[in-house]
Order: sequence, then C-alpha cells, then structure tokens
Amino acid sequence: MGEPQDLVEGLSVTYETFYEEDPGQVGDIIEFDLLQKHGEQIVVNTYEIPNYRVRAMLAEPLFETDYMKVLRLLSPGDSVKIDIALNTIPQDQIPRELNSTNGNLTFIISVRNVWNEEKVIETMVSNLSDGNPEVWTKTSRGVRIFWDEEGKGPKAAFGDSLSIHVVGKFVSGYTFMSTFESEPVEFLLGEGIVEPKAWEDACSLVAEGDKITVLSPHEMAFGSLDRNPVLKYSTLVFEIDVLKVKKSQ
Repeated sequence: MGEPQDLVEGLSVTYETFYEEDPGQVGDIIEFDLLQKHGEQIVVNTYEIPNYRVRAMLAEPLFETDYMKVLRLLSPGDSVKIDIALNTIPQDQIPRELNSTNGNLTFIISVRNVWNEEKVIETMVSNLSDGNPEVWTKTSRGVRIFWDEEGKGPKAAFGDSLSIHVVGKFVSGYTFMSTFESEPVEFLLGEGIVEPKAWEDACSLVAEGDKITVLSPHEMAFGSLDRNPVLKYSTLVFEIDVLKVKKSQ
C-alpha cells in the first residue's frame, strides 16, 4: 500500500491498487466492496456479505471532504483506503452508529465495476433488435419494449384490467423472479400502483396475447433501493406474457 495523499484538509487517500484507467463520469454507477470503520468499531462491512456490494451514482460532492471525491477518481480493480476527519463531516452525514465523533472515519474500498446505464441499454437494444428498428419501441420514460409475439386480442387502454405472467432477469441473463410457478399479476392499467413501474409503462402499449421483452432502466424498476436479490441501480429485463385484457365498462 502506498503513502497517504491529502486531497483536501481532512480527506486523505491511500492507494493499494490504482490502474489509472478512465474513471466514471457524473451519472455513472459504481459498484464496490466497503469496510467502513471508526477506530476498532466496524460500521459497515460488505466483504462478509455474500452476493452484496455497495452501489452509488457518481455525483458532485456534497461537502468538501465527501468521499465521492475519491470515488470519481476510481476504475474497476482499484482498491483504496480513505480517511475523513469526523469534524469535517456535516452532522446529518455522520453514521448514527458511531460511539464517538472524534478522530477519523475510514473507508476501505475495492471497486468491482463502473458503468453507464444508458450505454448498457443501448448495447442490449442493438443485440435484441439485430439492427431492426421495427421490433421495438421506447416509451417516454425510457422503457424499451420488444415484441416477441403479437396477440390477436383487444388492445389495452387505461382503466382496463390486465392479467400477466412475468419473468424478471438481470442483464447477465440470470432469472431472479417468475410468476409462472404461482399466480399471474393482475392490475388496473392507469392506477400507477404496480411495481416495478416498467410493467405498467410497457403494458399500456400491448394487446391480449402479446409476448414482450422489456428493458427497464433502474428508475422504472426498483430505483435507488436494494430489493433482495436486486441491488439498487439495477437495469432489469422482464419477459411478459399478456394473458388477459378485460375492457372497462
């Protein structure tokens, strides 16, 4: 491990590994393992949690010694130790678990990945459409819909009752949920209460019997919340079979 480097007064970084590759940009998502401690007190340790990592969206620092300043310098494979003087951190940013507010708050970070969600989605669109723009559409909220099979039933409209089966997948292709082994999802189109929001967004354009593949940006899936086994900021894929469109009276 190298020598500590002061970025600003109260914020220092020590590089264990640093590949000096292009770092992420504002709006990109960074995924990393984190050990956060104060002296001997462990606040967070994701290294010991299977299949879990911290994710953050790269942004402008909120205060002078915000560790976001360091995150914006990092790329996959980098490992660093960050020390921040607690007296430089705004009170509402200090972990409530701390036994004391003296000394330093230490972050030990190993970066797993950094990516731009829009570029990930564009690559998936290209792969799924094979260059054919007629097989997919994009909603006003950024959801991409691909028609795998067109049904011959009634078109859905706001106020209609829909029954659908859904398979949820990560961009890697791994399936994390399926309703085919249980009951279909039923909801009233237009109420805005179904989650993820991408389901309703996509189903506003379907007909009974349609089979579609839906690419959902994180904001239309589970957003900035972890929903086991889905980590925050996850781009998701949903395969939807429209079983029934019951027209409103």
